[in-house]
Amino acid sequence: MGKAMRLLTCLVPAMAAAQECITGDGQAAFDMYMPYHDVTVTVPGVPLTTSNYSYAADKAMVSIPAKCYNMYQAELGLSPNWNDRQPGGPTGMFYFRVSDPVKEYGVISQMAESGCACGLVILVHGTSGVRWQSASYGAMLSGMGYVVIAPDSHAMPASMGLKGVGDLKQTADIATTNYCGALDAYKSQCGSWELPFCYSTKAANVLHDHGKYREYVERNYMVRKLELDALVENYGTML
Repeated sequence: MGKAMRLLTCLVPAMAAAQECITGDGQAAFDMYMPYHDVTVTVPGVPLTTSNYSYAADKAMVSIPAKCYNMYQAELGLSPNWNDRQPGGPTGMFYFRVSDPVKEYGVISQMAESGCACGLVILVHGTSGVRWQSASYGAMLSGMGYVVIAPDSHAMPASMGLKGVGDLKQTADIATTNYCGALDAYKSQCGSWELPFCYSTKAANVLHDHGKYREYVERNYMVRKLELDALVENYGTML
């Protein structure tokens, strides 16, 4: 995905007027050649119905502060499994994949009312999903007392044909003891260009046809925007 979440990208050449902004809602497919990988990708339009994107919140990764986990362990189950940088960092937090959204977002809502958390963070992961630094940020922030919800874009169902990882790890399957490891929430990966929006950013690809690449990036951002819209629409009143 890249590091910033935005709907529009305006590339403004130095000392020149701004180029026309590109939005990600175009529906016409186009072919884009990626010279670094020597592959031509057909980029489809992104479906714009928000309800199609509920999967990201319904299978999100969530980091819970120790104080909240101690209060709601009966509802969440298992044992503390999430520590920040060791030795010496915060311990006793809980990391889980959402499996019963109505119940678990209800518990998160109770945490807000109980005052056991400092606040709520919505974490938007990068290209590789909720792993490596995206996961470690969850440990860091929950160690500071925040509930962290990371909607999982890689939970997109195969039927959409855009991106996604078919084999998601459930809570008990995720190795959380090696803070410097992948903290991998997946049993497999969507390789570069295996699906249209499983990509790897390379300068040669960006520069080959920057007009098409701008359009491509905006469609990626549109997917993420719709995932966050679905989170707010479905669970916003509970957060």
